[in-house]
This record gives sequence, C-alpha cells and structure tokens, in this order.
Amino acid sequence: MVSCHLAIGFSNLSSRHAGKAIGKFSADAERRRPIQYLGKISFSLYLVHQSVYHLVRDPVINILWYIATREQYPGAEDASKLGGSFAFTWLAGYVVMSATNLYTAHLYTKYVDERCVRMAKRIDKWLTRPWPICIYTN
Repeated sequence: MVSCHLAIGFSNLSSRHAGKAIGKFSADAERRRPIQYLGKISFSLYLVHQSVYHLVRDPVINILWYIATREQYPGAEDASKLGGSFAFTWLAGYVVMSATNLYTAHLYTKYVDERCVRMAKRIDKWLTRPWPICIYTN
C-alpha cells in the first residue's frame, strides 16, 4: 500500500513538472547543437587543418598586415616590434583561419567523408550478405 501511494505521488509530481523538464531539455539540446556539429566534423577538421593553415596563412597575414599598416609584411620578428598592428594581424588572422578551417572541414565532411562512409556501408553489406552454398555430390 505504501509503494502504491509513493508511485501515485511520484506520477503527480512528475506530471506537474513535465512541462518545465521538456522546456529545459529542448534548451539544453539547442545549447549542445554547436558542440555536436563540431563532433560531426572533427575528423575532417583534423585532416584538413594543417593543409589549410599552410596554404592560407601567409596570404591572410599579408593582407591583414597591409590593412593595418599600408605596408608590406616584414616578417614576424620585425612586425612584433609594432605591437598594435602585430596583435591585430595575428588575432584577425586567427579568426579568419578558424573560419576557413571550419568551412573546409564542413565541405570535406559533406562531399568526401559522408560519401565514403555510405560506400563503406554498401561494401560491408555486400560482403556480409548471405552467399549461396552449392553442395556437389558425386
């Protein structure tokens, strides 16, 4: 009898707070969406980040340095003596490079990784299909 009352009390309690719990769950899911997206593209990001960095870094730094100083980029050692321009160039460069890496990883995931996964699943399905067994008797 005690367990019955406990169960009824718990169901009333849970139904009373169900709306709040659902709202909290959906808010948590919305907050987690960017993290889930980063998890989805993480392998592609790992694969492309060095290539993108080496291909795009120098042009980005040169352009940002020119925007900041109207001069050609002198190199990191000489540029570091000009504190504000150097900080702007490297911080803005970090933002541009991060966005470029994320976008490249997104494209790699969409056009390469997901297609490779689908193809691997088809190959696996084909290889693990039931093979006909032929028994020859003489």
